[in-house]
Amino acid sequence: MRGEAFTSIVTVPPAPSPIGTPVSHPAPIPTPVKGAAGTTNTSPTAPVLTDPIPGPGGDGSPYFVWFEIGPFNDSDVDDGQTVTEFEVFDTALSTHVWRATLDGPITRADLRSGTFIGPLTGRLGLEMGRVYAFRARVRDDSGDRQTEWSPWSSSVLRIVAAPVTGERPSSYPRRVAGVKPDTFAWTGPDGQPIELPSGDSQPSSAEILAGRRPLLTVTAHPGVPVQIAAGSPGGRLESLVVRITSGDADVLLVPDSTLRFVDTLGREVSVYLPGLALGPNQTILLSVATTGSTSWEPDDLLDTAGPVQPRLESPARHAPNGWLARAGYRVERIAGGLRFPVHLTFDPGAPPGEDAVVAYIAELGGSIKALTRTGDLVPFADGLLNYDPAAPPESLPGENGLSGIVLDAESGDLFASLVFERDGQLYNAIVSIGRRNDGTQAGPVERILEMDSAPTSASHQVHAVTIGPDGKLYANVGNAFSADQSQHPDTSNGKILRMNLHGSAPSDNPFYDTDRPSHPRSYIFAKAIRNAFGAAWRGADGQLYISENGEDLDRVARVTAGLDLGYDGEDTSLVPQALRVFGPPAHAPTGLAALNARQFPAPDGTLYMATSGRNFVRGPQATGKRIWELNLEDGVVAEPVSELIAYAGEGRSSISGIAFGPDGLYFLDLFPEHPVGGDPSAGTAAIWRIIYVGHEN
Repeated sequence: MRGEAFTSIVTVPPAPSPIGTPVSHPAPIPTPVKGAAGTTNTSPTAPVLTDPIPGPGGDGSPYFVWFEIGPFNDSDVDDGQTVTEFEVFDTALSTHVWRATLDGPITRADLRSGTFIGPLTGRLGLEMGRVYAFRARVRDDSGDRQTEWSPWSSSVLRIVAAPVTGERPSSYPRRVAGVKPDTFAWTGPDGQPIELPSGDSQPSSAEILAGRRPLLTVTAHPGVPVQIAAGSPGGRLESLVVRITSGDADVLLVPDSTLRFVDTLGREVSVYLPGLALGPNQTILLSVATTGSTSWEPDDLLDTAGPVQPRLESPARHAPNGWLARAGYRVERIAGGLRFPVHLTFDPGAPPGEDAVVAYIAELGGSIKALTRTGDLVPFADGLLNYDPAAPPESLPGENGLSGIVLDAESGDLFASLVFERDGQLYNAIVSIGRRNDGTQAGPVERILEMDSAPTSASHQVHAVTIGPDGKLYANVGNAFSADQSQHPDTSNGKILRMNLHGSAPSDNPFYDTDRPSHPRSYIFAKAIRNAFGAAWRGADGQLYISENGEDLDRVARVTAGLDLGYDGEDTSLVPQALRVFGPPAHAPTGLAALNARQFPAPDGTLYMATSGRNFVRGPQATGKRIWELNLEDGVVAEPVSELIAYAGEGRSSISGIAFGPDGLYFLDLFPEHPVGGDPSAGTAAIWRIIYVGHEN
């Protein structure tokens, strides 16, 4: 992953001398012109460049750069604007690459308005990764060749790849081998099929390519209906590319649209195309990321030898979703196909390569999925529960099972929290899971701790597991809906536990009993919690923090050795040890994550807490379906706390686990946004990523 960010627009001081070799003009010579006898013409004022706007801008595209100048200004009040010239230079080569001379009082143009010259002759766009400068001048209608032109604009703007905080988001091309033609659909924002213009003799077309290999072509021939032709039936996985050609139609106008099809591996693929306006005989290339987002690609993408390698550096259209992010951040859908995803963990030592596993996701029903760097989800482990989670004894479906998951970077093993059945009762447990084949397959599974001193219950089971800076394993254990158990030292329920990685109790635990090292009290690190779903370690202070559910009040709390967190059955008892209280009404906190690696520009140690709200509810909620940002100053949460994202769509998405990856904050939606047939267990929930993009959305 590279450290640079998306294309932005920044202001730089004027160069001491013009970049390139602009046309020279003699010094103005006073010449009688129109107006009163004996008067002379004055040159117009140099135009002010107003677009691209100086300072951080939106995602730029080397194919669609707009130039805009301010109003025409001439001290000769009778003069009008007749011509505008724009020029673009390659700063490294010191040469012109594009020029437009436009008649009339023009104040705005784009690259399609002019001509590429010099090293870019014949191209449709600028080259990505290079620095360009541009300027403008205007001509008045005085007819005086010496003074009719204004000076070139004094401000010089340049397109540059600017750095942002954290690593560049890891975007990878969607790879396909083939397309099932009968599944293809291309629709606009109104859901209606897209129609291409036919032109006079040359057809317009849209092609779906796997690398250079055509998979499917939509063609609009003059005088005949639109035709869809299948290409290569299949082959090896290659990068998905869309090529759209206007033919000799006067203009090809397409609104924002979506291509949908099923590939030959049975995967549903959505491609989000930007609105297009192409003149005659123009062609554009778009690459497709694993998220379905598209990027403009250079004209020669398919001309180089070897595998086609899209750059994915010039965003064209992002995949839409129902999540709204704070200005400067964006939410991206990474992958779908999850069933009740609960917690996730990243592998900081993931090997290089696109197919390497970078994270693991625990599903409530007893499965673990591995997430590859390209955004694919692959099965890692199944059948981790010894009972049917759809019908657990004396409980409700979908409210217990596999929950927490964490990876030990030193050993490479995974640790997970789950529920097991014995003699008709459900109990909490911790298991270790080895890894094989570069982390793509589960190795031996061992139950290292069985918490069988008391049964657990629906929802209030064991949740997050974390590894502290001391190398010990910590587990949040719900109180099984029993306030008495929260305080009782002879049960694990309602406690934060601390253990060695092989499952024994460390002898330095605050309540360790040398005579009974396997007794529940020997594992207790802190007591008196109700139902703490999330946990995170702050690198800034080396302390453990939890997010906990009350009935009408919720809290975030700092946990230290031997701490009594105070829960006695009343919500008010949550307050004394709370860093921050949420509610009433309840927000239903879920995942918790700490900023320890500068993925966002917030202070180190900033906490991010997810709230799910009420389960399986359609649309936004007043308190749930959010991620909150909590800045700690001198150990106290600074007010007011702010929302990082909130759900504003019409679906049933609800956040469960969250975790920082190397390039952003990832989160899981426990329920699919739009579950098939309204079934929450349909297996279409997703993993999402929040990235910092350094400018307002």
